Amino acid sequence: MNDPANEFDSFDEITSIDQAEAAALASFKGDILSLNGLTSLSEEPARTLASFRRTYLCLNGLKDISDDTAKALASFSGDRLCLNGLTSLSEEAAKALASFKGNLLALNGLTSLSEEAAKALASFKGEHHLSLGGLRSLSEDGAKALASFKGDTLSLDGLTSLSEEAAKALVSFKGECLSLMGLTSFTDGAAKALASFKGEYLFFNPRTNLSEVAAKALASFKASMEAADAEPD
Repeated sequence: MNDPANEFDSFDEITSIDQAEAAALASFKGDILSLNGLTSLSEEPARTLASFRRTYLCLNGLKDISDDTAKALASFSGDRLCLNGLTSLSEEAAKALASFKGNLLALNGLTSLSEEAAKALASFKGEHHLSLGGLRSLSEDGAKALASFKGDTLSLDGLTSLSEEAAKALVSFKGECLSLMGLTSFTDGAAKALASFKGEYLFFNPRTNLSEVAAKALASFKASMEAADAEPD
C-alpha cells in the first residue's frame, strides 16, 4: 500500500485492511479519509481509524457494523462521520454512534429505524447535524423520538410522505433547520402542522405538489423555506 501521508485522493479502492494498514491510513494528512470500498470492519481497525485527526471519516461501503465497531468509530475526534452505506442499525449500535461528538453524523442508507434506535440516535452529542436521508417512512412515535434531537439540523430527505400526526410530532424539534426535501406531497393537515415549526428553516422541494390549502398554510411559515445544500458523502 502507498504511504497515505503522500496521497491526497481517496482510498476507496481498498476493500480490506488489517491493523497495521489502519494505523498507516490514520496518519493521512488530508482533511478527508475516504475508505468507501471497505465492506466490513472489525473493532480494532475501526478504533485505529478513528484516531485520524482531521475533518472527515467516510466509510460509506459498510452495510452493517457490530455494536463494538460502532463504539470504536464514535471515538473519532473529527468533525464529520459518514456511514451512509449502513442499511440497518441495532439499538446498541445507535446508542454508540450517538456518542460521537462531531458536528455531522450521516446515516443516509438507513431506510427504516426502530423507535428504540430513533430514540438512541436523537441523543447524538454533536451540536449540529443528524442526517437520516434514507428513511422512507416515519411513524408518529418515530417522529417524536427524532424530534428530541438537541442539535441544529435534522435531515429526513428520504421521506416521500408524512402523516399529519408525524408532522405534528416533528415540529416539536427545537433546532434551527428541518429538512424534508424528499416529500412529493403534503396533506393539508401536515402542511398546517409544519407551518408551526419554530425553527429558522424548513426545507422542502419547490416542486412538491401542494393543494391551495397546503400552499397557504406553508406560506404562513414565519422563517425561511428554501432548497437545502447537499452534504458531501
